[in-house]
Amino acid sequence: MRRNWVLTGVGLLVAVLAVAAIACDDEPSEEEAVAQLCSDLTQLQAADAPFDDLGAASTIDEVEAANDAYSDALNDVVGSAGDVAEVRAQPIEDAYADLDQAINDIPGDATIVEALASITDELAAVDDAYDEAFASVDCP
Repeated sequence: MRRNWVLTGVGLLVAVLAVAAIACDDEPSEEEAVAQLCSDLTQLQAADAPFDDLGAASTIDEVEAANDAYSDALNDVVGSAGDVAEVRAQPIEDAYADLDQAINDIPGDATIVEALASITDELAAVDDAYDEAFASVDCP
């Protein structure tokens, strides 16, 4: 009987570790995040159609159903747009963390010239990450 409990415990541990491993790898790639956003935008556009069908014979229930469907689709778009932004911002955050660490590693008695020379690569990496992340964003 004790052996059964041990086997059950080991089985549960393996299952928990498998679920934890899957949960840790839950972040989408940029391509997946953009694809989800595009899909959600398509669903939002489709959710607008019931509003076009409303007329004098429509019921309040139909209006509310159309509104609820649109609201749900809009929430999905907001969430997936946030995922795209998060995925695009992550390389900038990572590059900045490296820059921050490099700045913290500068000895207190270093000159400005020495300090700047020691963080040149990290500064360039932050700029490169920013440029890559937002190259397709056209801000006025």
